Amino acid sequence: MSSKNTGYASDINLINVSTVIEGKITSKGSIRIDGTLNGNLIAEGGLVVGSTGTIDGTVSSKSLVSGGNFKGKAVVSERTVLESTSRFSGELFTKKLIIEEGAVFDGTCLMTQGTPGHDGTKKDG
Repeated sequence: MSSKNTGYASDINLINVSTVIEGKITSKGSIRIDGTLNGNLIAEGGLVVGSTGTIDGTVSSKSLVSGGNFKGKAVVSERTVLESTSRFSGELFTKKLIIEEGAVFDGTCLMTQGTPGHDGTKKDG
C-alpha cells in the first residue's frame, strides 16, 4: 500500500481504549479516540470519539462524531453528530448539529454560518 494520504482507514490515527493521553495532540489527518484524552486536540480532518472514548479539554476539527464522553470546548468547522450513547458537556461551535435520541447535551451551542476559528469565533471565507 502506498504511503500517500489516500483517505482510507489506514490514514486515521487511533487512540485505543487502554490508552490515556495527557497533553496536546495535533494531526494533519483524522483521529479516533476510544481511550482517554485529557488535554487539547487539533485535527485538520475528522474526529471520532468512540463509545468508550473520553475527552476532557478543547478540540478543533473539521467534523466530530461522538458516541462517548466529551467535557470542554469543541470547535467544528463542518458537522457535529452526537450519537445516542454520547454525553456532551461544554461549549460547541459548529455549522451543523445532529443529536440522536438518547444523547445527553448539557452546554451551549453556537451554529456559525462562516468557518469557526480555533477559538470558536467566526472567520469569513
